[in-house]
Amino acid sequence: VPHFLAGEGVRQLARTLFRLASSGEHPDLRLLGFLPLMCDARIGMHRRTLDQVGLQFGVLRVLPAIRNDIRVAESFAAGRPLLHFAPRSRAAQDYAEAASQVLALMSAPR
Repeated sequence: VPHFLAGEGVRQLARTLFRLASSGEHPDLRLLGFLPLMCDARIGMHRRTLDQVGLQFGVLRVLPAIRNDIRVAESFAAGRPLLHFAPRSRAAQDYAEAASQVLALMSAPR
């Protein structure tokens, strides 16, 4: 269920990231992107929160969202990795797509 505090969390995270970037103490720090979890594109607040992150940090920094999927909770309860427990689940497919994008971003020149 979306909550107002999700948007507030994004604002607090943005302040923290800007503070880190402007401090000069971490010159090699690089933000690859944001990985939205438990998203449902049918829910307006989820869409607005993703839009807000995209506007603030750039749409290319918003990685493909991991959709809500009960199989994640079931795999955790079973003590097994999602890719072994439910390899064809939506969330497993979403994580694979996100991992591909992270690898591509890591190999891209700065």
